[in-house]
Amino acid sequence: MKRFSRQWYCKFIAYLVILGMAAAFVLSFLTIAGKVSDPSAFESKTYADSSVCADELARVINNVMVMQYDYINEDNVRSGGAVDEYNLYRNLFDGSAYSRYRDNYYDEQRAKEDTYGTDAYATESPSPADLNVSIGVMQQHPDWEMFEDGVFVRYLSEHPEAVENARQSIINEQLRNFQRVQTFLNSVSGQFAFSSYRAETNSRLENTAGASIQKMPIYAQYDLLEDSIVVYKDGEAKRWMDFSGYAYTSFYPSRDGYAIQPSDALGVGIYPEYLAEREQEWAQDHRTTTDCVVIMVASVILALACFIYLCIVTGRVPDETQVHLCLIDRMYSEVHIALIIALLCVFPALLEGTMRMPVTDIAPIAVPAVCGVLAAGMPLLLSLMRSLKARRFIRSFAIGRLCIRFAKWVARSVRSVWNGGGLMARGMLVAVLAPLLCMFWFTIPFIIAGAIFVTYRTISKFQRIQEGVKQVRGGNLDYKIDVEGGDLGALAQDINTLSEGLESAISSEVKAERLKTELISNVSHDIKTPLTSIVTYVDLLQNELAKDEPDREKEREYVGVINQKTQRLRVLTTDLFEAAKATSGAMTVTLEQVDVSALVRQGLGEFDDKLRDAELDVRVRMPEQAAFIHADGRLVWRIFENMLSNVVKYAMHGSRVYLDVTRGHGMVTLVMKNISAYELNVPAEELMERFKRGDESRSSEGSGLGLSIATSLAQLQHGIFDIEVDGDLFKATLSMPEYRPDFTEK
Repeated sequence: MKRFSRQWYCKFIAYLVILGMAAAFVLSFLTIAGKVSDPSAFESKTYADSSVCADELARVINNVMVMQYDYINEDNVRSGGAVDEYNLYRNLFDGSAYSRYRDNYYDEQRAKEDTYGTDAYATESPSPADLNVSIGVMQQHPDWEMFEDGVFVRYLSEHPEAVENARQSIINEQLRNFQRVQTFLNSVSGQFAFSSYRAETNSRLENTAGASIQKMPIYAQYDLLEDSIVVYKDGEAKRWMDFSGYAYTSFYPSRDGYAIQPSDALGVGIYPEYLAEREQEWAQDHRTTTDCVVIMVASVILALACFIYLCIVTGRVPDETQVHLCLIDRMYSEVHIALIIALLCVFPALLEGTMRMPVTDIAPIAVPAVCGVLAAGMPLLLSLMRSLKARRFIRSFAIGRLCIRFAKWVARSVRSVWNGGGLMARGMLVAVLAPLLCMFWFTIPFIIAGAIFVTYRTISKFQRIQEGVKQVRGGNLDYKIDVEGGDLGALAQDINTLSEGLESAISSEVKAERLKTELISNVSHDIKTPLTSIVTYVDLLQNELAKDEPDREKEREYVGVINQKTQRLRVLTTDLFEAAKATSGAMTVTLEQVDVSALVRQGLGEFDDKLRDAELDVRVRMPEQAAFIHADGRLVWRIFENMLSNVVKYAMHGSRVYLDVTRGHGMVTLVMKNISAYELNVPAEELMERFKRGDESRSSEGSGLGLSIATSLAQLQHGIFDIEVDGDLFKATLSMPEYRPDFTEK
């Protein structure tokens, strides 16, 4: 079926069918216009049931009413009895003659005001009683708004002929309208019978010739009080109409209302002979109109279906899927559109000369004109359709090609700036393009959506970078930021690279520190063995020299020095070994309940002699309740021993030492303060380093490892050891977790 529908002869047949249906449509339309006396016959089957019948009855009623209530007779019109005084003066007031008079008057008054002052208006306003005007009309109708204008009253006094001229003009117009109404009523005398009675003048207007209107098949009565028309068929009311919608002959100047009495009556009927003639004519018109309308509708539907078929198969050939373009398709679409517009302009020009011709003579001109326009226009429309199906509709326009090239150039430029430039270049690009695009209101929603999308992507990238920096700052060097593309992607990559470099550096530093610690530990262990032998042999020499031999005094002195230096080397080696073990974490820690008060008392007891020799006065303050910590008693004692040893070695002789024990925030804090015997010219951070001593001359005893060892031992027990230096005041603080029965190591 698809193969058959794409054959050229099928397309040609559809093309001819469209032209044939167009010709049939035009001929049917001309048939209705030429042979049907009333095209509205299509709406109903009978004349009596149509709105045309009601309209004709309403028209007769309207003319009868105008004759009966407006004009009465020709003598009344000629004498001016039908003239409405209000409309007479209203038209004078609104007329151009008075408008010019008023403008000139006010110009004169303004000139007098400039010359004589503001009193000119008051002195120039006349009284109606002093003017030569129709005082009777003004006294009868003092509420008429036009008489409140003193300038209008002056105009009437200066131009009394204006009223009479306007009255005569109205009378002449009413005489012409009277003749029209009378001619119309005479023309329908053989078709419509009418009868009108007016009680106010006891006058009757009728042409029934003794016939009864109520006995006619179709008649209408006008209800003067309700202002409506009731149409009767065979004595039964069939239609009600508002009279205001059928006032065909409201000739100027018709009154706004009539002096209607309840006894007034007005009726119009259709003679049976005329009704039968109209019914026969109506039936013929109805059949003709119905047939022509059916042909016109069928023609439109069939032509539309053929045109849709041509639009679908145009450019298609059997056994191929691509759209084939013709020679005409190479023309720019602007040319096609211009030719179509030209055909639409030529078509009315071709039919312009037929407006005054009989309908029967129009067909030989109209049918070829319509078919010629369609025959020339359809190939142009189908060419546009082929361009649309081939997806080159925009490119088929010359302006479209220029726009596409310009859009591609702009897109390349924007892409180059966006991809190659930095944030500054992108920001400037957005600042330039956004106002330009906002000039078109329909682009604003797209710009807002694009801004939201770009902002969301940028903020999400920034948040991921921010989270990555936070992770790296927290020590998670394995965290990688997943951001790609653009400047933020490059920044994320730099941060990832920095994390890798930092992780490598830290690993190298940790490895070097571990190797150094192992070296110190191994060397210390290797030194301890020969040092133990040296100490042993020194003890033996001292025992031999202890005998009373006066000639060996020098040997005793030398051995004493060797023993002193050996003991100091032994202490240094021990401290170095402990420092290495504490730093590397290789030391065994057993956390248990430790009484701080007992620890303080034990330490002061063991160092009592040394404190007395140094003339140090120790002031101790401890809480009333016992303070227990969760720690290793052996390691805590080592820390406290170092603190007391530092006091003995470096505190000023004869000074006080303050030792305070406090509890709070889940910690027990031991603070020891003393005055240094040496000038402390180094920061507290440096004193915490290994081999750093308070006396720069290094003449005092000590290895410089005590504070470093204390710090490492405190950290192993989840505590904190810190020192502060304020001038010569030295303050050492040890904070350890307070013991609780439910304490668990984290």
